[in-house]
Amino acid sequence: MAEVYPRLSNIELEALPSRAEANVSRQLRALDFIGLEVTQVLLR
Repeated sequence: MAEVYPRLSNIELEALPSRAEANVSRQLRALDFIGLEVTQVLLR
């Protein structure tokens, strides 16, 4: 599982104004890529 920063809960992802950002974050978290770390800049 990839580590995505900032770490957001599912509730926080739902609260993002952009569905695209939430979807990308979910997809990145679901990757089976041990050691992968992703830092996102979220628009709020």
